[in-house]
Amino acid sequence: MAQRPFSSLIVFLDIAEFGKRPDSVAAELRESLYKMVGTAISESGLTADEPAIEDRGDGMLILLPRTGPIEVLGRFLHELETEVGHRAKSRTPEYRMRLRIAVNSGFVWHDGNGWIGAAINHAARLVDSTAVRAVLGDHPAAHIAVIVSDDLHHGVIAQGHAALDAGAYRECRVIDKEVDARAWIRIPTAPAGSPPPAPDTGGPDDRAGHREPEAPASGIGSVRAQNIGNVFGGPVRARDIIGTQNRTAAPRPERTDR
Repeated sequence: MAQRPFSSLIVFLDIAEFGKRPDSVAAELRESLYKMVGTAISESGLTADEPAIEDRGDGMLILLPRTGPIEVLGRFLHELETEVGHRAKSRTPEYRMRLRIAVNSGFVWHDGNGWIGAAINHAARLVDSTAVRAVLGDHPAAHIAVIVSDDLHHGVIAQGHAALDAGAYRECRVIDKEVDARAWIRIPTAPAGSPPPAPDTGGPDDRAGHREPEAPASGIGSVRAQNIGNVFGGPVRARDIIGTQNRTAAPRPERTDR
């Protein structure tokens, strides 16, 4: 049975150039991603939110209904970038991981097959945009590139909170067959005064055979997430990644007071 929609923070992670890697490298990248995300969630104190995590093949979707955007845009992304940087020191270039990350907020729900909602779709367009891809290309030393929706930037980042560096974000335009929207890009390791990203013109994807993320065709058991050799069915919670007990995770009941 489908849940009632509830408000959530939405984080989309995508491994850059995933489709260019051989299967053996791709498998190691996926395993490392789940480990690093689990560590970042734990170190940033987000475990109590029990984030719902859905596998997306070359990345993942994370829903955080009880966590504020300042915690995610600040401490969580800092911890994740640190983890990616540490990993890069012990890997050859072939195994290097770079992440595109989109952050949005809005109503979501689980329809029995996967998480859906217009806000999720918008985050998917942002993380796949030419604008954020171009920024990673222009800054080869950067481990991650972050793109946030205009609403999130206006309501949170631009309000001068000490934990967030508003000056590090640059405006860009995301243009696709289904979206024409303003967004804001930040590369945590790049100087705030670096050149703005090129406008998104809906150019070709950098991953061979890439398709827009889709919900699985069958039931919850078809949503799979790999973590250190263990397989989870259904939406994965942070405690499944961090802890030692692995289980099938049913969708967490939504809050009705949001």
